[in-house]
Amino acid sequence: MSCISVLIPDGESAFALPVLQCLAVQKDVKIYAISSNPRSRIRYSRHLSGFFLFKGGENLGNAWLSFVKVVLLQENIDVLLPVDESTIRYISSNRDIFKGITSLAPLPDVGSFDIAVNKWTLAQWVNERAIPCPLTLDCSEERNVDEDIIAINFPVLLKPKQGSGGKGIEFYDCLESLFLRFSKSADTDKFILQSFIHGYDIDCSVLCKEGEVLAHTVQKRPEMGNGRFTPAPNIDFLENQEVLSLVKEVVRTLNWNGVVHFDLRYDESENRVKIIEMNCRFWASITGSLGAGVNFPYLSCLVAKDIPFESPDYQQNRFVNAGTALKIKCKDWFGMNKSMEFYDRSSLEFILRDPIPFFYERLNGFGRIFKNGKA
Repeated sequence: MSCISVLIPDGESAFALPVLQCLAVQKDVKIYAISSNPRSRIRYSRHLSGFFLFKGGENLGNAWLSFVKVVLLQENIDVLLPVDESTIRYISSNRDIFKGITSLAPLPDVGSFDIAVNKWTLAQWVNERAIPCPLTLDCSEERNVDEDIIAINFPVLLKPKQGSGGKGIEFYDCLESLFLRFSKSADTDKFILQSFIHGYDIDCSVLCKEGEVLAHTVQKRPEMGNGRFTPAPNIDFLENQEVLSLVKEVVRTLNWNGVVHFDLRYDESENRVKIIEMNCRFWASITGSLGAGVNFPYLSCLVAKDIPFESPDYQQNRFVNAGTALKIKCKDWFGMNKSMEFYDRSSLEFILRDPIPFFYERLNGFGRIFKNGKA
């Protein structure tokens, strides 16, 4: 197969570098990136064949589209691969502009995207179809939810209607603390209230074409405590047919195209899995999926070029972040690993292959801290 040239148009995204790291393991891929941020860490990757700075600001618009088209034509790009939600939606809504210029990675239509990306619209959609999900209330000021809140079983989670990575999620174990939160803030219309499920998190990542799952991985994360909703230090890849069947039902009904990462949770009281949210983009642990045997960014490019492939199997293994890998290694070296912690693959190996973006980001972070301290 001839070399495929790929353009990532949102290089400023936190997910751009992990996507590039996945593409870089394929020798038949040349990778280019556009960014609105001159300090994007992806700029310093040794795997990048070209970096283009858009100086028109961060907002998507006609000037940005024109800039993307210029780069596509100038570099004769084969596949346009957006990685983050805002860019995926914008390119999907303007897909006709790129006809005859390049091939688009599979993208969801805007209608399906808008249902999935908002936690409240998704909760309504799955509830209407009797798909398992936690009890969810809209905290909009347009309706009085006090009676519903009183009736809900605690503990509960207060979540932004849009967002990812656990940002902005608040845990409440009693009615008094929740009402106190409401009384002190006027932004509750931007939130949903969702019953907390006693159980464990289990996620599913998929690549789809017209509602059919072409590739998938299922992963389980350790419990982080009721108040912790940040990315996990380690994840275990495993098989789970209940999860996969539930995800297949959702993507088939939405006629989904492209990648999506499902957050689900196993409800121990009802002995079943429930849909929590859909992340309509590439995800932070995508190098973990690669370590298990599924290269979602590369497969997306194959779909864009109508190149057939068999649905890949994946290994059941444990993937950890770089910090966790180093801690385990140190414990092993000094004979202190009494709990027998282990891992199979880690993000450390991707840092070692391409270290400059990592160190640049750390130095840039230290520079901001020093600057703020001096101010």
